[in-house]
This record gives sequence, structure tokens and C-alpha cells, in this order.
Amino acid sequence: MWTLTHHADFALGFTGLLAHPEALGETFHLTKDEVLSWDEIYRTVAEAAGV
Repeated sequence: MWTLTHHADFALGFTGLLAHPEALGETFHLTKDEVLSWDEIYRTVAEAAGV
């Protein structure tokens, strides 16, 4: 199972952390909650490509 995160969503979370020095050395998880199988990912990409 995998998660996909749009670059703009990641950038928003990442730059938000940069504004907080107390975040240095901490661990964060910057992905969506939606979990997909590779089959679901391939089907979604194929559908978007009109296949």
C-alpha cells in the first residue's frame, strides 16, 4: 500500500515547518491519509490518460 502526495501539499507542510525552529530534529509525516494499491494507482493514471 502506498500514499501519494501532491507537490503543492508537501511544499505547504514543509515550508510551514521551516518557520518553526523548534521543529529542527523532529520527525514529521507529510503525506495524505488515503492509502492506494499499485493497481489503484495505475488505473487512476490510465483513466487520466484516457486509456
